[in-house]
Amino acid sequence: MKKEKFFEVLGEIDDEKIKAAENAPNNLSSNKKRLAIGLCAAACIGLVIGAGIWLGKSQDITADSTGEQSESNDDSEDVLALECADVDIYYVDGNEIKSVTEYLPLSAEEIFDRWKAHNNIGTEVRLIDVRLDDNGTDSADSFVAYHTAGDHFTLNITISKSIENYYDTLPEEDLLESLKLTMTGYSDIEIDEYNLVLE
Repeated sequence: MKKEKFFEVLGEIDDEKIKAAENAPNNLSSNKKRLAIGLCAAACIGLVIGAGIWLGKSQDITADSTGEQSESNDDSEDVLALECADVDIYYVDGNEIKSVTEYLPLSAEEIFDRWKAHNNIGTEVRLIDVRLDDNGTDSADSFVAYHTAGDHFTLNITISKSIENYYDTLPEEDLLESLKLTMTGYSDIEIDEYNLVLE
């Protein structure tokens, strides 16, 4: 069936209107169509890039709830927020050992850094290792290893030997005593022995 016959059957449409519709110019030229397609493609690409950036930033924020950016998202300790408490930081003032209380995360590294700051000790002095040993017993079954805590605790701390560079300006005995008081005092565990190793 021809167009004219179809429209005549539907309702007697004028021939002039049919011919005008057939010859009507297309509103969008081919250049305009390409521009519209290009703009749509650019908008889609922008959305994909923006979503990628947003997801990347949201992972960085959730990867570390302690306020510091972590180097790696694999470290599960970075995801957990550390408990904070009032901590006494001891420092040498002349020939006296004094203390200041700060609200800090209960992290040996953080507390050691604050001790260094109060004693004007530079970044070359590092906390290498902190280990708490006790006289408890170890046992294991076929699936799980157990440790029953003892009643005698030893705190072993290893720091860099560069601390010796500060013995000229701060009395060695007082400086090391202030470190001992700081590092043994922030835990609820009563420390029976304290060992400091310089490496």
